[in-house]
Amino acid sequence: MRRLSSNLTIILKLFIPIVYIVFFGSLLIGSLVVDPNDAPLIANPIFRSAFTLVFFSFLGLMYISVFQLKRVDADENFLYINNYKQTFRYPWSDIKKLKTLHFGLFKIVRIQFMSKTSLGKKVTFLPSSQLLKEFMISNPEIFKKMEETL
Repeated sequence: MRRLSSNLTIILKLFIPIVYIVFFGSLLIGSLVVDPNDAPLIANPIFRSAFTLVFFSFLGLMYISVFQLKRVDADENFLYINNYKQTFRYPWSDIKKLKTLHFGLFKIVRIQFMSKTSLGKKVTFLPSSQLLKEFMISNPEIFKKMEETL
């Protein structure tokens, strides 16, 4: 079994959101409970509402982007997808296509399944370019069967 995901996945999926939620969530709670006489700028209603809006907007943005990333491993017969709670195993025949999306400095790969799975119809992961390329070279027959390859 070979890892196809980047090591950056765990940092993006777990570390950054936890640090963001703890630090900025504490600041948000602090701004909501502080006495206006002790910290007039932070207790200002305009600051409170703007900070609350920004906090939840970034939280929503993280949810639709980095929370959806999965760790992906593969061998000749199966694709193993890990959401850091459970590992799911899917045969290569269940995969309809792989699509690479480029975003400037990084790229993500979207796996589309033939039918709905435990993780949904689509799974997104941040690939390690070197590991993915090595796997594709050593297993070309897998990628020839799919509609669209990387």
